[in-house]
Amino acid sequence: MLGLVMVAALAVAGCGAVSGAVDPAIERIAAGLAPRLTASDAVAMTRSYLDAQRGLVAAPELHQAPDVLSATAVRARDAADLDACIPATDSDAIVWLTFGTGDYLNLEDHPWSPSTVTAPGDGLVDGVDCFAPGPNGVLAIDDATGAILGVYPVSSRPHAGTGLPGIPGAVLRSSS
Repeated sequence: MLGLVMVAALAVAGCGAVSGAVDPAIERIAAGLAPRLTASDAVAMTRSYLDAQRGLVAAPELHQAPDVLSATAVRARDAADLDACIPATDSDAIVWLTFGTGDYLNLEDHPWSPSTVTAPGDGLVDGVDCFAPGPNGVLAIDDATGAILGVYPVSSRPHAGTGLPGIPGAVLRSSS
């Protein structure tokens, strides 16, 4: 259902033509990439996805309006280097990673992130729970389709990474 909200938000906005440009300081595009979506598209899609969860928050009075702090376009194969909760892939596809504050709940299954874990230790990367609800987090968005690939709430500790702007205390991913 939230996926349909994303498609509707993109259709209303028009690819690459979201009204209200984002602050250029939050946009980062890896060298050599020419994404189809703009940072404004990725920000609008993130806000729409997070806003659509408002009625699903266990305590709606605690709803936190989304605020996207960074929008970064990278090759899918490089995404795991920026947030260790993102699974490694060898794909050359372009993805947008947005980091911000809001209700990061991960209530649906996505290609890169399940909504539930089934065994002790599932969802843990370097000792960090990648899927527990949190007040901020990362969304991975497929540049070609606008689909949400993964939702990574940041709860008790920041995710390990090497370069996703806005994640306080980010550290290098362990080599284990």
